Amino acid sequence: MSSVKAKRVSNYELFFDLAFVTAIGQLNSNLYHVEQLTVASMVSFVFTNIILLSIWINEVYFFNQYGDARRIDIFTIIPLMYFIGNLSLYFDFNVETITANQVSVFNALLFGIYIVIALQYGLKGRLLGFDKEITRSITNNLIYAISVLPFVFQLLPANSFTMSIVYFIPIILPLLNQPQNGKQRTNFPHLLERSQLLTILTFGEAVIAIINHYPMMEAPFTGPFFFLGLSLSFMFYMSQTFLNIERHQKASGSLLLYAHIIIVIAVNFFTIGMEFLADPHQQNHGFIFFLTAIILYYLGIGLTNYYNKALYKLKAETVLQWLMLLIVCCGLMIYFRAQLPLIGALLVALSYCMGRITMRARRKAREQNNIPHPDARQNFLNEMRRHHKGR
Repeated sequence: MSSVKAKRVSNYELFFDLAFVTAIGQLNSNLYHVEQLTVASMVSFVFTNIILLSIWINEVYFFNQYGDARRIDIFTIIPLMYFIGNLSLYFDFNVETITANQVSVFNALLFGIYIVIALQYGLKGRLLGFDKEITRSITNNLIYAISVLPFVFQLLPANSFTMSIVYFIPIILPLLNQPQNGKQRTNFPHLLERSQLLTILTFGEAVIAIINHYPMMEAPFTGPFFFLGLSLSFMFYMSQTFLNIERHQKASGSLLLYAHIIIVIAVNFFTIGMEFLADPHQQNHGFIFFLTAIILYYLGIGLTNYYNKALYKLKAETVLQWLMLLIVCCGLMIYFRAQLPLIGALLVALSYCMGRITMRARRKAREQNNIPHPDARQNFLNEMRRHHKGR
C-alpha cells in the first residue's frame, strides 16, 4: 500500500472547530430543554446533526485539498464561522411551535454557508486554475445552496419528508458525483486527524454532562461509573483510529468521514442520555438515547475497520465476540434500567471488555505473523534518553 505524507492541521482549522463547539453545545442544550420530547423532535435533532456534520465535512475537504492558511483561507473562514454560530441560535426542537420565520432564517444562513464554501473554491480556482475537482466542488456547493432556497422563501413546507430530501443532498451528491477517475484527491492522514479532533470536542460535551448532572458528592457511584465508562469508550476509539488504522495510506476518506457522522451522533446521543437519565421524569427517554448511543458508537467505529492495517483487519471471530458482548450488556442494561449505578457499572464492563477483545486480537495477529510485541515503556525510555542526550 502506497504511503502518504501527513498534511499538518493548521491553526485556522482548529479555530474553525470552535464554531462547532458552540453549535454542538447549542444542539444538545436545545434538545434537553425541549418542552415536550416527541418523535418529531428526535428526527429534527438527527437532521440537524447531519446538517452540521455535512458542513464540517465540506470544509474539511476544502482544507484537505487546497488549504494553505493564506489570506483566502483566513478571510473566508471567519464569515463561515459567524454564519455557523448564528445558525446554531436557530436550533429549535419544539417542532410544533416553530414559526415560518425561523425556518426562513435558518435556511438563509445555511444558504450563506454553502455560498461561502463555493467562494473558497472559486478563489482557489482563480489562483491555481479551475481544474475538474475545483469545478466539481463549486457546482456541488451551489446545488446545496440552491436546494434550501424553497425553505427560505417558504415555497416548500419543512417536514420530515422534504427535509430528508433536501438536507441529505450534501451527503448523497458527493457519492453520485465522483471524479471521473473514481479517486478523490485527498490526504488521508489529515482527514483522520481532523476526524479525531472533532470526536474529541464532541466527547468534551459528554464529559461536561456527566460532571454537571452527577457530581461526586451527590452521585458517589453513578457519576464515577459513567465517567469511567465514557473514558474507556474514548480509549477504545483512540486505539482503533491511532493504533489499528494505517495512517499514511493513499485512500479516499469518504467512508471514514461518514463513519464519524455516526460516531459523533452517537456521542451526542450519549450526552443527551446522560442529561435525561438524571431527571426522574425523563429517565425512559434518557435510557433510549443512552442505549442507541452505545449501538451507534460501536457501529461507527466498526466501519473504520475498512482502513485498518492488513495485520489488524477485524476477523469474523472478533466481530462475533463484539456482538455477543453488546447483546449481553445491552440486555442487562434493559433489565436493570431503573438502577443508574448498575447501568454505569455495565457501561464500564462493556467498554473495558470491548477494548480487551480488540487488544487480544491485535496480539494474536502479531504472534501468528511472528512480529514482536511493541514495548511502550521501553520505547518511551529510549526516546527520553535520546532527548536528554541531545541537549
